[in-house]
Amino acid sequence: MDNFEGLTRICLKHICLLIFLLVVVQTIFGQDLLRNGGFEHYVDTPASKWDLEPCVDWSYLNSNIRKPIEYFHEDFNDQKYVGMKFDSVYYHSGKGMIYMAIFEDSAYKWKPRNRFYLTTPFRSGMEINKPYIISFWMANGSNQTVRKLSVNGIGIHLSTNKLKQHEYDPIIVESHTPTIASFSKNWTHYRFEVIADSAYTYMTFGTFLPDTEIVIVKHSKPTVNNDITASYYLDDFSILPGWLYVLGDSVICKGEYATLKALNDSDHNWALSSNRDSIIHRGETIRVNPQVTTEYIVTGKEDTASFTVFVNDIGAIDLGNDTTFCLGERLVLKGNSDQFEYNYNWDGINFTETHVVESEGVHWVVASKDGCTISDSIFISLKDCECLVSIPNSFSPNGDGLNDEFAPVFSCRLSKYHLSIINRWGDIVFETVDKTIGWPGDNKADSYVYHISYTTIGGDHFDKKGIIHAVAK
Repeated sequence: MDNFEGLTRICLKHICLLIFLLVVVQTIFGQDLLRNGGFEHYVDTPASKWDLEPCVDWSYLNSNIRKPIEYFHEDFNDQKYVGMKFDSVYYHSGKGMIYMAIFEDSAYKWKPRNRFYLTTPFRSGMEINKPYIISFWMANGSNQTVRKLSVNGIGIHLSTNKLKQHEYDPIIVESHTPTIASFSKNWTHYRFEVIADSAYTYMTFGTFLPDTEIVIVKHSKPTVNNDITASYYLDDFSILPGWLYVLGDSVICKGEYATLKALNDSDHNWALSSNRDSIIHRGETIRVNPQVTTEYIVTGKEDTASFTVFVNDIGAIDLGNDTTFCLGERLVLKGNSDQFEYNYNWDGINFTETHVVESEGVHWVVASKDGCTISDSIFISLKDCECLVSIPNSFSPNGDGLNDEFAPVFSCRLSKYHLSIINRWGDIVFETVDKTIGWPGDNKADSYVYHISYTTIGGDHFDKKGIIHAVAK
């Protein structure tokens, strides 16, 4: 009797220890929010061989339409048929899995471009701002008797209430996971990390793009029928609280710094994914300045996490070295439109690709694209270059279009100008203050005196006199 009581006490002790360990493990690693992610549990043998209804917690999003999702379980399916049906893709683990048509093309006999969705509630709501790891396995199989299609935009939407679908219409909502456009004959593992921004209580699986953005890819030609559905085999869904994870700047402009912070765990060691063995920093927070898109790895005492910093490189803009140009000239500065299309800001007054400079000083440009900016500046100095003037000594006002007017030509810009023509009796026969206007003569072949008075932009004043001969018409 004493031996029996002692054995009972030992067994109870071990059972209590096991229960304690299970509680500790669940506390540390978190509880799966899905009660039946592996499709193992069912409430009753289905009325037909592949009905989804008996599968605990899982359902069609719209239960009033034709059933596009089939539930297979070793306990009640004909295994010989299952092997053919599932293209030699058997359960990833355990005894249950799902065969799901996500999308049907327009040639099908039902409503064009039908959508189907799979949904399940959580055991409890997500905690806001807490990381979660969403994981599942998916395959397409290798059966050549049906047309193999794949579509893009497959993902998971999280919601606080069960979504509603009208007939076979698409549901246009955000996918909380990166979308998939994959086709694989064998089981492929998909794992995504999300930060809960709401207390979500439902998960919906499907494609959430509008028809105009759906891309259909055909992977094989059928030999028996012309099935045009994009179908997938699903198993082992899980949503677990994340342990070690990283918050930080996921997108930066080239030249900027990103601050990354590891949350949870301890003894944080940072490295580049391209060289995991070389520790670049120890500590909870790291400040990095990658020049190209870079993935960082942080390893804690219990877990490892990764974080990618995407670098937006919009190129560079170079106005060249500081320069000098002559008074009265114009300098044209140009952006980098041959490399990218930028939005420009020159000196705060001009917003086009080119900028004309006529004044001395610092001139700058800021070019922006996709939220990033680049800039450069240049110092322009002016000098009073020699102002050359060309004055003809004769002209022929005969209307032939050649040398018909008397007009001096200047190599610089002027601030003041005056031209007068005087005949042999001292009379002024022509005068102007516009250097673009020449004297066309007065219908006489004779000699005249010209008097030119002008001032350059630099302030230098000149007077020139001489004789001009008008050749007879």
